[in-house]
Amino acid sequence: MSLEGRTGVALTPFVEKGSFSIIPGYAEATCAPLEDAVDGIAVVDGNMVGAPSIEGLVENPFEIHFEKGRIVRISDGKDAMRLERLLDTSEDVARTFAELGVNSNTKVSKRLVGTRTDNGIAGHVHLGLGRNDHIGGASKGEAHLDVLVTHATLFLDDDPIIEDGHLKL
Repeated sequence: MSLEGRTGVALTPFVEKGSFSIIPGYAEATCAPLEDAVDGIAVVDGNMVGAPSIEGLVENPFEIHFEKGRIVRISDGKDAMRLERLLDTSEDVARTFAELGVNSNTKVSKRLVGTRTDNGIAGHVHLGLGRNDHIGGASKGEAHLDVLVTHATLFLDDDPIIEDGHLKL
């Protein structure tokens, strides 16, 4: 993916009065990649959030295949089908890779509970689908869904950010 020209956003519960904040105990660094510059395969094995029909823990890990920033295929399985059914009834922008979220709270339990709070646990990354204009991207719409990749390995410009679930910064 390319993050060229995009600015990362720190989301923490500690902000100045009048600023955007998130739920207590949460911490992430997020960035909206260039919408047509994401190619690859993500293995979703943590949770899915953003709509009641997909909300919860993933019991059977599955793959999402991206080409030029769009979902081109989702592998088989019960959890994959939950996501596919939702995307089939959602606006087209919901199939766009929208966000790279680097989860960074080292003080919370590593136990997944199947809610948005899991997206703050250090050592995991979450990928946003759909809308990203609220974090510096160009995709507009109603939908913003997150899928969690646990114990991730992430390199940015050959620099290790997370290796096997351990923050390197």
